[in-house]
Amino acid sequence: KFVGKMLENAGYQVDTAVDGEDGLRKASARSYRLILTDLEMPKLNGFEVIQSLRSRPQTQQTPVVVMTTRAGDKHRQMAISIGATSYVAKPVEERALLQEVERWVGRAPAVRK
Repeated sequence: KFVGKMLENAGYQVDTAVDGEDGLRKASARSYRLILTDLEMPKLNGFEVIQSLRSRPQTQQTPVVVMTTRAGDKHRQMAISIGATSYVAKPVEERALLQEVERWVGRAPAVRK
């Protein structure tokens, strides 16, 4: 929720999921320019989500950024090897996250206050 609010405040449209299954359901129902996932989630973990996203034609090319507390090389390499586009360790700084999102989808439209 914190990350979603951060991205919304920066001007991005954000959908959130309660768990891995919910995220896959949403990714199947509509098209996204970027998918952020954690590795540790209920029902389906992030590795399972990435594998499923990469096996579906509508999400094969969608950038997938992993955000997780598991900052070790082993988890990073595994996530990248199964199809993650990028890997960000938590806690993530707002500026670093926004730069990563901009890298894959560009800047959000200006936010009117």
